[in-house]
Amino acid sequence: MASISQNAAEELLRKVDRSFAAQWPIFWLPQVTSPFGWRPDPHQLGVERAFRAKVYHNGLDIRAGVGDPVRSIWPGVVIRVWQDDRNGNAIRILHLAHPEVVSGYAHLDLTKVVPGQIAVTPTRIALSGNSGRTEGAHLHFCVSVDRQWVDPTAALENNWTVDQFVEQLAAGDNHPKV
Repeated sequence: MASISQNAAEELLRKVDRSFAAQWPIFWLPQVTSPFGWRPDPHQLGVERAFRAKVYHNGLDIRAGVGDPVRSIWPGVVIRVWQDDRNGNAIRILHLAHPEVVSGYAHLDLTKVVPGQIAVTPTRIALSGNSGRTEGAHLHFCVSVDRQWVDPTAALENNWTVDQFVEQLAAGDNHPKV
């Protein structure tokens, strides 16, 4: 099999990246169990929901069972794969058509990519799970633009390309209400 240079691969990905409409990271009908933004602290156990402290949720929690396949929302390059007590097993993907756009995937059971690897939609990048600080199996999905968390819901529901997503943000749409 012929190989290509990293620069050639990145240039190819920049071109491909622009043509892909956003796809939900879980392969089948998605159900958001916790939306983006302020919410009652799910980890404040023993306190009635209405009286829990409000905490900022930087992404979407999407219903998933342990072992469900996870894909990247848009093609990109894996920039980080790690494990910690909060996120569990997690992945960050940089979307080269807009290097300011990074997507994240957390609470994974198993990661199937390594840093530097190109993640082309709909290739499986991981299996969902219950790792880290969770109340049950799900996928935590988030997107940052210029290191600011943004609500990815509209991109997913409207199947926007990464270009369309960035255009909507520039137009003032889809900004988080923090």
